[in-house]
Amino acid sequence: MNIDICMNTHYPNGFDPDVFALTDIEKVFGPDDAAWQFLKWNPDYGDAYRQLREEQSEAKALEGILSYIEKPHSEMIACAHDISCRERFGIAAWLDPNCERLPALKNPGDSWFFPLRRVDQQDSVLVLRKQGQRPEKLDWYPWRTVHETPFGYGSVITPGLNLPHPKVQKKKEHKPRLVSVAFDCSIPPDGQLLALEALARKHREYWNDRICTTKTSTPFIEPMGWRDIFRPADYIRCDWSRTVSIDALGPIRKQIDQCRVELEGIYRNLDKEYQDLRKKQPNVDEGKLFRHFGERFPMPKPRRGYEPAPESNRYLKALLLIAERVPPDAFRAASIDAENPGLARTIAEEMGVFREKASPPEWLEVFVEGMRDTHLRRAKNLVNYFYAWLVHAQVSFVSDKERKKSDAT
Repeated sequence: MNIDICMNTHYPNGFDPDVFALTDIEKVFGPDDAAWQFLKWNPDYGDAYRQLREEQSEAKALEGILSYIEKPHSEMIACAHDISCRERFGIAAWLDPNCERLPALKNPGDSWFFPLRRVDQQDSVLVLRKQGQRPEKLDWYPWRTVHETPFGYGSVITPGLNLPHPKVQKKKEHKPRLVSVAFDCSIPPDGQLLALEALARKHREYWNDRICTTKTSTPFIEPMGWRDIFRPADYIRCDWSRTVSIDALGPIRKQIDQCRVELEGIYRNLDKEYQDLRKKQPNVDEGKLFRHFGERFPMPKPRRGYEPAPESNRYLKALLLIAERVPPDAFRAASIDAENPGLARTIAEEMGVFREKASPPEWLEVFVEGMRDTHLRRAKNLVNYFYAWLVHAQVSFVSDKERKKSDAT
């Protein structure tokens, strides 16, 4: 943490007005890249990586992981056959924390954080067996699943003998080919909707040359247990989950947008219930009970009548600058501010936002006032587990408005 605390002295009042501005590369970071910027400071992830680094990767497993990376080299991955990273941290492979950003993947639709995006598919073979039917006898059975890779979805799985795709002379009239998945509504739906859209498009490729499409399909969002697609007993909190079905041969993006409206409403209602509970029980563990962050990272506002922070500044970037300066052991503290007295001030000095006998602009003064009780805690939570929220909610360093404009372009 050898940062020059006087780096901003050439600005008026000695404070850089763009102290939390994005670098050129951060401006093009997507949500996955933003999440990685915090996860790579996680001490548990770093310890696990260094321990596994000493083990020899199984050649076949390593080759399988590297085959998805655009410019692979074996040194970036530790112990390729150990897949506990997916369950513990939601990342597809043990990537070196020294990587400045996520290596590009060959398939644009794939994701290093696919384990966080993924949704449970309906198992077509299991459904057939429940009905007492042999899957290999029903090539036209409407339910299908898609092979999952560590980074995304592969090819459609055909039940039974996996016979060659039959050629047809004329498409059949439209019949819905539903893609049914289980959604976790205790987290923002954006990441899961990306996975559902990718899954539906894989199914569409399979059926498109055999059955006509339609423009009038309507998605279904139902409780768990609907039509016995998913069993409520398989989910710890089935009241937080929903069965979502869309027609792969209908207008996929339109259906996704329709699902978004309803699923966001369900998430907000569950979130309100959680916030009401926290008012009654202030010590409720927000990380374990409900995966909530609570805001989309606006810069703290100064008091009325004072100039706000310049638009170039991003609060999420400020939290990253804090995370980069937190000692590894402090991330494990139950109460980071209480167990590390003076840390907030030290970091503020190193960031160049606080100096004795200096008058910062009002917006920066308000920011510094929140260092100990707010920003330090949020930076710690982002490193420990809320980086996953960035993937779930598809939040990046740029503002929502800028990101939507970029997506539209």
